[in-house]
Amino acid sequence: MKYTFETESPMCSLEEFATKHGLEMVVTERILDKGARYMARFRHVEVKHGAYLSGLYGEGDSPENAIKDYAQGIIGERLIINATQNDRREIVAPNEWKGL
Repeated sequence: MKYTFETESPMCSLEEFATKHGLEMVVTERILDKGARYMARFRHVEVKHGAYLSGLYGEGDSPENAIKDYAQGIIGERLIINATQNDRREIVAPNEWKGL
């Protein structure tokens, strides 16, 4: 099994971070009577909390706000990409985003 662990460099933009690590942002529009209409997350990425992995997404009334909410939620978090696959990777999100 191939396993890669990377510690993220200091501040960069969310777009730079995604490009560097080959991540795809997924924004989903939900049909709801109330609450946030959009949710955003990186495809195949989970957040590691101790021994547990959890799915995390951002919510907002627009795609941009959902992405910003997600970006704030992953600040400084250890992200697991393709957790159950042979190409699993761990990276750490920056402690601050540039331009957000």
